[in-house]
Amino acid sequence: MIRKTLLTACLLLLAPAAIAQQEDWSDAASETVVVTADARGPAVWKLRRGEAEIWILGTIGPMPEDLEWNRDSLNRFIAGARQLLLPPAPDVNMVDAAWFYLWHGDLLRQPRGQTLEASLPQPLRARFAAVQKLAGEDAGRYAGDIPLVAAMRLQRDFLSKRDLSRSEPRRTVERMARRARIRITRMGEFDLMPTVRAVLALPHERQRPCLEQAVDDTERQARDAAAAAEAWAQGDIAQVKQHYAETRLLECVARASQQAGAVEALSVDLMVKGLDAALKTPGKTIAVISIGPLLRRDGVLDRLMAMGVTVEDEPQ
Repeated sequence: MIRKTLLTACLLLLAPAAIAQQEDWSDAASETVVVTADARGPAVWKLRRGEAEIWILGTIGPMPEDLEWNRDSLNRFIAGARQLLLPPAPDVNMVDAAWFYLWHGDLLRQPRGQTLEASLPQPLRARFAAVQKLAGEDAGRYAGDIPLVAAMRLQRDFLSKRDLSRSEPRRTVERMARRARIRITRMGEFDLMPTVRAVLALPHERQRPCLEQAVDDTERQARDAAAAAEAWAQGDIAQVKQHYAETRLLECVARASQQAGAVEALSVDLMVKGLDAALKTPGKTIAVISIGPLLRRDGVLDRLMAMGVTVEDEPQ
């Protein structure tokens, strides 16, 4: 049951909202468009074409569960919207996941008589032992895991230990949209099981760099997650860039597997198509998108501007 639950976590963690390149902000779209924010709340990007407009709330993650941020600043964001667009999501078929676990569960485990820690070279073994303490766990928890499963389990354990969540501010925006009777639409779905099969079947030596990236992520999040979240809450994008980066674990997965990389490209394509379609109908649409795919070079904003979409100041 524990490993079946972990397989489900793998499916969700490999969603393209998380599979992202390490951000290179130097030539990102955010350098050429205007980012505006309520003085008391997060930054918003506003897109316009003809009589249609989209207001995008850029998100980061993970954020502290107890982060204080001005949810009332979203009232103007929500007001008058006809629909809320959310990023694409995996179509998680639990029957397929159960069958995968039944027939290929050995892919999640070390061979009999072997342990993860004994298979790791130095200095990765020592660094992994150190970050386990940040996650409040010891080596025994990960002993039977293959490197990629250990990497995913480590990140999940760390987020739980530090009360960090990836669900805000999306959860708040969805709740407000439902109260306002605004239609909520996902910008597409995709089958993630082929990607999961491919990455879990990678040889362990090809998985180890991804465990090292998970160690890097954990160290960085322990240092910077709170500061990035505070900057996000104030709409201070410059400070967000100083402290925030998408997880490098899943960048590693995308490099190691062509299928995982294709899922990331598909996700950006679906977001661009969804936003482009919304801009063909007069009226106001709102969207919640991670600033990774939103701002990166050749990301969502870059591609929309190349299609003639205008990015404007948010009305004051």
